[in-house]
Amino acid sequence: MSLRSPKAQADKLFQSAKRFVCADRYHSAIVTLNQAIGHAPTAELYDYRGIVLTLTGQNEAALESFARALELATTKNARAEIYFHRGLLFARDGSYEPALLDLARACRLNRFDPTYREACDHLKKEKKARDRYEDQTD
Repeated sequence: MSLRSPKAQADKLFQSAKRFVCADRYHSAIVTLNQAIGHAPTAELYDYRGIVLTLTGQNEAALESFARALELATTKNARAEIYFHRGLLFARDGSYEPALLDLARACRLNRFDPTYREACDHLKKEKKARDRYEDQTD
């Protein structure tokens, strides 16, 4: 029997999951994150799991993880970060409208982080270029 609190166990597992990601061992990271969530579910754990799931192409599972993270997030900055990560997933799939919506949410929630604004501006330019290309090929 472990004397550690569930939060302490989750924190230790989270650190292990991060090491797995650094070693490109994504499946092991996901398994470890699932264990951590079982001990003490937090927005941060669900968000990080969403990121790792995205890296492995498990986009539906990633979206579910991001949704759960948003439910658990208690601060504006945490919600901004989650919306940013989910927006990047949408952008990666070429789903520009939901991506722009999430990036705009991130910008509104944390106006002082230039990364969110830069990502939003870049995605708008990318969408405009894609739309021009599609108009030319029609």
